[in-house]
Amino acid sequence: MIARWTFNLFTLISLLLCAGVVVVWADSYRGTRMFETRRADDVLQWTSDGGVAVLYWNYGPDGEFRWQRPEQRWQILGLTYIDGRLVRRKPWAMLIVPYWMPAMLTAVLPVAWIARRFRQQLREERRAAGLCERCGERVDARGSCPKCATSRTGT
Repeated sequence: MIARWTFNLFTLISLLLCAGVVVVWADSYRGTRMFETRRADDVLQWTSDGGVAVLYWNYGPDGEFRWQRPEQRWQILGLTYIDGRLVRRKPWAMLIVPYWMPAMLTAVLPVAWIARRFRQQLREERRAAGLCERCGERVDARGSCPKCATSRTGT
């Protein structure tokens, strides 16, 4: 009972997060939104535009006199990490996240909940109609399914 309640709670939270991500995703096509936080010498910036979120941070003390071109370190399905350093400046890094990624991740639990509920309802309907819960065939007088050899309770 507690496991079901916990699953339902996490599913609801995940559904709300998914809806929030989709709203921010849709808003990203209306124009650029940017939020910035500064602490001492560090800068953390979040930008939303054109279906992607960009997390940019500039950290640490000013560096030595050298040029380091921005370099894309890795990219997986549009999730991209870039870093670099400019002349006598702090190192910086950027993480580019397409909004479809967090939307899909937060939609996993609600989809699993819907599938679980559908299977449960199908079993209940089959049980009420006197059918095998697993395959839907008529059960014999002993309560066993002739097709899949399970009892009427589905075990």
